[in-house]
Amino acid sequence: MCTAATYKSKDFYFGRTLDYEFSYGDQIVITPRNYSFHFRYIGDKKSIMQ
Repeated sequence: MCTAATYKSKDFYFGRTLDYEFSYGDQIVITPRNYSFHFRYIGDKKSIMQ
């Protein structure tokens, strides 16, 4: 089962886990606001609201 958590204050924080029997080499990733993600099939995304 996966777990997600949000923390709302002056800023907004979101976290998610992948609970599995073994590790995939997990790492913490901090992404700046309006960071542009480049996807192979759907193009670029600057926000989840796009």
